[in-house]
Amino acid sequence: MNYKEYQNLVQSEYQNILKENVLFWNLWNITYPFEILIQYQDDYIEEYQIFNTMWNCCWEIIETGNIQIEKFKQIFEQNYPFVMDEETGEIINPKSILQSNYDEYSDDELPELCINQLIYRFDTIYKGIVNNEERYGEYAGNSPIEVIALIVASNELGFIINNMDLPIVNNEVEAQIKLMTELGTPQDFGFADRNRFRDSNAMNSITYQEY
Repeated sequence: MNYKEYQNLVQSEYQNILKENVLFWNLWNITYPFEILIQYQDDYIEEYQIFNTMWNCCWEIIETGNIQIEKFKQIFEQNYPFVMDEETGEIINPKSILQSNYDEYSDDELPELCINQLIYRFDTIYKGIVNNEERYGEYAGNSPIEVIALIVASNELGFIINNMDLPIVNNEVEAQIKLMTELGTPQDFGFADRNRFRDSNAMNSITYQEY
């Protein structure tokens, strides 16, 4: 499967995910960058603590099957929404370090790429739940792929689109597709399934190389 075929298949399969499985789909994709950020938490203490609080809040929803909307908003609205000046692109009245440092996080540094991806993904969850959307996170699968792409590039292997057969890439692609198929039917997945179908050997087959 080439990269374009993968993208088309994911977009197609996403439409079949049941409403009750949408939050799990988003959290499963968040797991990849979040668990990498855990390794760097001492360097990004405040960011990690913020994400960890939202992470736990979302998994509580999954485990209990119940959204306490006021509690959810109290936690998430310490950081969201991001309100930007349309002319300058700057964030107006930043609420937290995620907003005040937003323009400083570099996608060329693995932990900061993970921070950016987590900002995007939790923003999607916030909007989806607050607005009671039927589905959200169509592009959630991009987050682990972006992280893997940087890991591949750091090993001087080129672009991910030319490395679909690498175990670290192939396993993630196959895992996403298998999971999406399952999420088209009622499931009872929980925190223990956060890396369902991911193979740890494939995930660790190559590691990030500092520039």
